[in-house]
Amino acid sequence: MTGEESGRGVACLVAATAVLAALVALEALGPLRALDSLVRPGGLPGPRGLWEALSLTANAGAMALAVLALLAAEAARLGGVRRWTAALALSLLIAVLTAEALKPALGVPRPRGAPGEAGLLAALEAYSFPSGHTSRASAAACRLSEAGPRWALLAWLWAGLVALSRVALAAHWLSDVIAGVAVGTWADSLVRVGEPRWRRLWGLAARGPLRRFGVLDGRT
Repeated sequence: MTGEESGRGVACLVAATAVLAALVALEALGPLRALDSLVRPGGLPGPRGLWEALSLTANAGAMALAVLALLAAEAARLGGVRRWTAALALSLLIAVLTAEALKPALGVPRPRGAPGEAGLLAALEAYSFPSGHTSRASAAACRLSEAGPRWALLAWLWAGLVALSRVALAAHWLSDVIAGVAVGTWADSLVRVGEPRWRRLWGLAARGPLRRFGVLDGRT
């Protein structure tokens, strides 16, 4: 990473942190709730099956399996994992941890009529701010945007549809998905700025039987 790229990365991280902090503060103080009257949860048109399918593409389990499969395939084929794939995995992990930490901290209840869960999952998913699905989709969209403008357009179109699906399914308020975009963008910015550090830590962990999962040299 050049000095200019590093400077841009830090600037993006500072901006993303400021936006996320502002959204959290506005949510805690109450004004952000005014946005929720703009789109009623469950009130968007379209077949429910389509919204459910879109939502499933950013399901935590499905995304985790996809990333693990990609890491395993690269380790077997290349003898290591690409920087891009490692960064994607870390961005998604940070997005998940951040979203799940904010939910109980702010305690925003889900919309009435939100899909129910059972047992431990019900306790974990009782709160809605921010949207975990949107956080993960946005983190992935940031990473996919590296492939060029066409990929960036497609990736953010997908992330936007995932966000809408969460409102259409009455799983989230509008403010939840807006915050989800901020969380995903912040997670990606943090990984970009911290790349020298996390690559060193990754290298320390990828030893012995895990040596094939070391990050390959190079920008990709």
